[in-house]
Amino acid sequence: MEPCTRPDGEISPPEFPAGDQVAVVVAEMLDRLLDYRAPEGGLDAGDLVEAPLGPRRVLGCVWGRGEGEVPPGKLRAVSRVLDLPRMRAPMRDFLARAADMVEAFRRHAPEVMKPVSAALNAATADLGFLRLAPADYAKAPSISVDYAVMEKADNLAVVPFSAGWSDLGGWDAVWREQGPDGDGVALSGPAEAIDCHDTLLRAESEAQVLVGI
Repeated sequence: MEPCTRPDGEISPPEFPAGDQVAVVVAEMLDRLLDYRAPEGGLDAGDLVEAPLGPRRVLGCVWGRGEGEVPPGKLRAVSRVLDLPRMRAPMRDFLARAADMVEAFRRHAPEVMKPVSAALNAATADLGFLRLAPADYAKAPSISVDYAVMEKADNLAVVPFSAGWSDLGGWDAVWREQGPDGDGVALSGPAEAIDCHDTLLRAESEAQVLVGI
């Protein structure tokens, strides 16, 4: 088994050597894992990768051993491992597969599932966005996931939690949690504020300066 250097500098034998079949969860609206072939150097569960999907390349995370549904001769290889730390097991355990959530809605809230599925099936592409069909989506009842699914599911665990809580349901909540200064200005990133009051400012560039907001 050939050792490989991980993005975090660790040198160890790969969990899945080159040629092994691995399952990857991709950052696309799919309800299943996709099988790929491990590239030269191998892969580990949690590796963040780029992989081919049709004519495109998409980002994903190695989830485990492949399910063997794709014949070896048709299996495509992962394009590359991203130069990022792998997603560790506790985080992977925390994330639920979309298929699990879809099945939960299908079982516990079919009145929500039907119009939302229709809205997704009739969705249209708009530049980099996917716009759900508004007429179908409007038929879905207004109910939180807590009432629709969480209170009815039998495969969840609950633990006591006594700290403060905010679901960050609006920009005002983000502003409060960010911790505004004496002028009511909450900064995120390298934003620089001049003569600003009672606002939330976020920047991704050090050259971004906001005046009089």
